[in-house]
Amino acid sequence: MVSAVATTTIGGFFGLKNGREAALSQLELKEREVEGQLEIKRMEVEGQIRAQELAAEAERNRLEIEQKFGIIVQATKGLPPDVASENLKFFVDAGILEDPEGNIRRLAEEWRAPDLPSPETQDRAANPLLERLEAMAAEEPADPAAGGQDGFAVESGVVRALGGTAVSYAETGAHGGQIQPRYIVLHYTAGVGASLVPYLAGNQVRASAHLLVRRDGSVVQLLPLDFQAWHAGVSSWGSLRSFNAISIGISFENWGQLVRAGEGWASQFGTPVPTDQVFVDAAGGGWQAYPPEQVSAATALMKAIRAAYPGVIDILGHADIAPQRKSDPGPALPAADIREAVFGRRDALPPPP
Repeated sequence: MVSAVATTTIGGFFGLKNGREAALSQLELKEREVEGQLEIKRMEVEGQIRAQELAAEAERNRLEIEQKFGIIVQATKGLPPDVASENLKFFVDAGILEDPEGNIRRLAEEWRAPDLPSPETQDRAANPLLERLEAMAAEEPADPAAGGQDGFAVESGVVRALGGTAVSYAETGAHGGQIQPRYIVLHYTAGVGASLVPYLAGNQVRASAHLLVRRDGSVVQLLPLDFQAWHAGVSSWGSLRSFNAISIGISFENWGQLVRAGEGWASQFGTPVPTDQVFVDAAGGGWQAYPPEQVSAATALMKAIRAAYPGVIDILGHADIAPQRKSDPGPALPAADIREAVFGRRDALPPPP
């Protein structure tokens, strides 16, 4: 028989044990509760941080989109399609506009972007060249002393032959508004032949020049000299930009840079070029030469332009104002000789600061 003392002792032992276990259980529950609350708090903080990160990312994306759209608008708004297209491609190539899928470049090549009309809907601008010619036909013949020399005169932006070299006219609708020219920019056409003039004047091309000098020295005018032709694209010379707005564009009928074809030379399109028409530069590269009659006519033409537009101060090549993408008129053209004949100096003026 268990004594009362033993019973009390045993009961006390189990009572203490049960009390400790209960206390431990409550402590564990409290710890778990605290851990749960801490986990909830941690998740809340992480959620707030993630929400802030998402908000910041969304704001960055918004600013990037806004900046990107601003650049696109700046590159295209109010500009001729050729300039706008070149601007967009320049910004993509320079990394200013991110275009990982090539969408901006594709739109630029299709002449489509904000404020850039598509060729299907754009109306070609009216060209006043023929109207001016009709008005001049009723007047007295041009006086050489009034605006030209050496075979040409320029009146109201129209070039007229004074004898010898022929001038013909073919209107282009690819142009902007009136300008006050300060430079003459020289180009080659990278093509020759009878189809050249219809191509330059036709609806299929979105570029233009004021004048074309054929290989035989004859001249074709496509636009009055005081209207903006789309010949320079993205361009700069020192602090000057957008040469379409400040220059007269003259294109020479010339294949430009050639490629080797067996023992001879050919155009970039594979057309053979006779050896006597090839100019080889110091590096061994081939270019189509400019015949003397073409150079002579162009020189006389530029003298007449300078007489009619005293604000024209120099002759530049397309390669001078767009060196990263253009090479025309190339080393085969005696540009220094032409400049000396027109301006009395062989070197170009330094770019304005």
